[in-house]
Amino acid sequence: MPRIPPVLFGVLVAACSAPGTAERGAPPPDSLVVFVAASLAQPVHAAIGGYAARSGAVVREERGGSVELARRITELRRVPDLLVLADADVFPRLLVPSATSWYLTFARDRMVIAYTPRSRGASELSRDGWRRVLAGSGVRIGRADPATAPVGYRTLVMLALAERHYHDGDVGARILANAKPEYLRADAAQLATLLEEGEVDYVIDY
Repeated sequence: MPRIPPVLFGVLVAACSAPGTAERGAPPPDSLVVFVAASLAQPVHAAIGGYAARSGAVVREERGGSVELARRITELRRVPDLLVLADADVFPRLLVPSATSWYLTFARDRMVIAYTPRSRGASELSRDGWRRVLAGSGVRIGRADPATAPVGYRTLVMLALAERHYHDGDVGARILANAKPEYLRADAAQLATLLEEGEVDYVIDY
């Protein structure tokens, strides 16, 4: 199947933001406020946990979809010390130059279809047969909300590329028909929970 390599980014925001925009009751100077995309929460938590242990700083994490986190800055005037997002486009589209003047690329990832041994049709998955399985009757697919998380709108791009690659003009619509609104979530972390609890058969994620 076609693969899209979404780029993962981090940006130091506080040093570039305008003064006077910090939220009321902001934590003391020896604390670190980190906004992190849900899909990156696990590795970032490990990294900043090590930093906290070495420095003695108090670290506060806030997790969510990348677009949602950016809007906390632009609309709610929140100012984190570090912002870690999962899509390059969010920075120039929403944050540069009003909130920051720079951002740093640090990793790449792939789109995948995640499942468990109990997922309906899992034994029939193959390089060319995944479309038939995901579009099958009774299959439940979880996906992220395109309005809040990059993995959500990259899912739509992936399916559009699949239609072109396989010359199958409605495969995207057939698969999305199984991704009902009740299986839509705000970020990648919530998708993982859906799959682990058996509420869906598949999720499209990083």
